[in-house]
Amino acid sequence: MALALPKWGSGDEEVNRLGDWLVENLVRLCVEKFKSPALEQQKQQIARNHPGQDIKFVITPGIGTFEGYVGDGAPCGASADGRRNGMPIASDLSTVPAAQDLPPNPAFRNIYQAMESYKSDAVTYGLSNASPVDMNIDEAFPLEDLKRFVKHYAQGTVGGNLITLTCANVKTYEEAVKDPEKYNLLRVRMGGWTEFYATMFPEHQDQHQRRQYFEP
Repeated sequence: MALALPKWGSGDEEVNRLGDWLVENLVRLCVEKFKSPALEQQKQQIARNHPGQDIKFVITPGIGTFEGYVGDGAPCGASADGRRNGMPIASDLSTVPAAQDLPPNPAFRNIYQAMESYKSDAVTYGLSNASPVDMNIDEAFPLEDLKRFVKHYAQGTVGGNLITLTCANVKTYEEAVKDPEKYNLLRVRMGGWTEFYATMFPEHQDQHQRRQYFEP
């Protein structure tokens, strides 16, 4: 039942409201924590160490799993989105991947509708240290549609403040696992860098196969 429910990144209005509420409170707590009286002594010490300087602090929350989406999920119990105990979590602020314990069957979502989930100020500005959306796109994704989307994204009309794009079909991923040498140039986006798919651990390969796909 949980797997059939609408997810973050699907454009569902109710889920978007819940997501906005969660991110808004996350940002608020990060900022309020710095204003805590418990930190006053440390801030005074910093001021003494830098006399005559008007030192200011800028709180810039962000979300980045890097390669930790497998390891970070290992100690976590099952979650309400249908993810089982110990299974990988979504990378960065991406939509939840398909179930890791089932064959790859990722959803295909309209790229513009999905990005509606990232249009809130809490995401775009509150998570100012970046909130990456990691996207898989089909190898048949029309080039002109891709150029149009990237242009809209750069103009700030589709939401989010950082995206990564990996172009590979599930079949390509599966063949790369079977014949790494043939697909030795296949690379995928990680949290801040590009990785050769054939060199990744199987759990990471499986997670990439189950990431959501986006279409025009």
